[in-house]
Amino acid sequence: MTTNKLCKVGVVILLIIVLLVSMVGLFRINEESALGRLYIWRISLGMVLDYPVFGVGYGNYAYQYLNYQAKFFDDPENMIYRDKAAGLRDAHSEFVHVLSETGIVGLLIFISVFALFFGYARTLMEDGLADEKRLCLQKCIIASVLVIGIHALVDNVLHVLPVALLFYCGAAVISAEMRGRDKPLVNFSLKGNLLLPVAVIALLTLNGYFVVNRLAGYVFWKKGQDSVHQGKWEQGINYYQRALDYIPENAELQFHLGAAYSYTGAAEQAIGLLTSSLKSFNDKNIYLTLGHAYRISGEYQKAEDNFRTVTRMYPQMLLPHLWLAELYYEMGDRDQSIQELRLIINAKPKILSDDVILIKHDAERFLRIILKAE
Repeated sequence: MTTNKLCKVGVVILLIIVLLVSMVGLFRINEESALGRLYIWRISLGMVLDYPVFGVGYGNYAYQYLNYQAKFFDDPENMIYRDKAAGLRDAHSEFVHVLSETGIVGLLIFISVFALFFGYARTLMEDGLADEKRLCLQKCIIASVLVIGIHALVDNVLHVLPVALLFYCGAAVISAEMRGRDKPLVNFSLKGNLLLPVAVIALLTLNGYFVVNRLAGYVFWKKGQDSVHQGKWEQGINYYQRALDYIPENAELQFHLGAAYSYTGAAEQAIGLLTSSLKSFNDKNIYLTLGHAYRISGEYQKAEDNFRTVTRMYPQMLLPHLWLAELYYEMGDRDQSIQELRLIINAKPKILSDDVILIKHDAERFLRIILKAE
């Protein structure tokens, strides 16, 4: 083996050692954060095992995460992690995120992007054809993408717009450097090719129409939220309805409108909207609101199922247990109601927030009422 090859192997080994040492060091500096990531990746592993080849679908990680978190806590041994339960939109690792959403196929494509980039980078460095300024630019881009790639192991850095722009622009520059001496594949001259400019103008016009149309929907949505926060429920519902005319496919907006109907007693409209929103939007508040809507409509079993879903997703949450206690008391199941109230009173959450203290006080007051009625 030549001296040059030995040096390259030595550099690679050194980089691996530095990376491993850095990861151990970071773990010790902030163990809580590191353990939190390991917890998230364990839940993500459930998605990978169920859908190993093509994943749960692009953009579906946030939707599926709560479902797999509930399955995770169905195992009593995992209850030691209950304080880490949360609704997440990403896996805190680009590689785990891609593997979960697009499976092994997507991960191989994602890794190939990095492999192709560093293959191009190596060729450029070995050619030595660039002048000093150009070479400096190339080295800066390569270093930036290397840092982004390493950081992507433990965070979703490409979900941050400035970082994503740096990564994709850097990849484009290095690719262009490799193709710089080639003949352009497309003639961008207006005289030589009218089809491309016409297509671009048409696309921009159509996109502009949709952007303006959606913007109007978001404006009414915001007005609806402001009205609801002020207690003007009817006005808020009207604004939400107008917003839904512009963005009917928005599941989160359907949830807000359904919640407004639920808290004004319009259970039938609420259930329809909330059930529809669950097709593409997953959040604990949907189940809580659905439980409330089913309760006021007298469908106690469905109300219980929805409240129980939240306790499976978030074992540390006390509010659904309080609402279950009220539901059981309404159903005439006094013993089950008392059991839920005692669970709340005896709970020792990691963070004793004002909301937790209030729920505990409500549980104690409700328990006294039940016992006094004996």
